Amino acid sequence: RAQLDVYDLRGRRVRSLLDEPRPLGVHRAVWDGRDGRGKAVASGLYLVRLQTPSGSSTERVTLVR
Repeated sequence: RAQLDVYDLRGRRVRSLLDEPRPLGVHRAVWDGRDGRGKAVASGLYLVRLQTPSGSSTERVTLVR
């Protein structure tokens, strides 16, 4: 199972991009800059966290409008 979430710098989840079983390999997800309710979020820094049964990884991303 893979879970991919976007968080603001305060640690609040902005949107869940993926929460489903995925086979091993390379996959792609696109965030359109909207929150879970479909509202556009502000430009700035966000954290994207991938969680799998084998571990987790967090990366910083910059949203520029």
